[in-house]
Amino acid sequence: MLKDVCKAFSNLDRLYIEGDVRQKQEILGSIFPKKLVIEKTDYRTLEVNEAVRLIYLINKGLKAKKKRDK
Repeated sequence: MLKDVCKAFSNLDRLYIEGDVRQKQEILGSIFPKKLVIEKTDYRTLEVNEAVRLIYLINKGLKAKKKRDK
């Protein structure tokens, strides 16, 4: 099960792009548990899923490290 979750997270952008409306809603709902509100060209949310926030921070740190190492 953990392998499936890791695989899904690593392909999240592809899953979202290729997904139907229901799948996109599920992905957004898992990232933004307190509801994502979209109005024309703007959006807002009350809270981001903590696991997703930590993954984002790790990825951001790895990208910065990669730039420093060049």
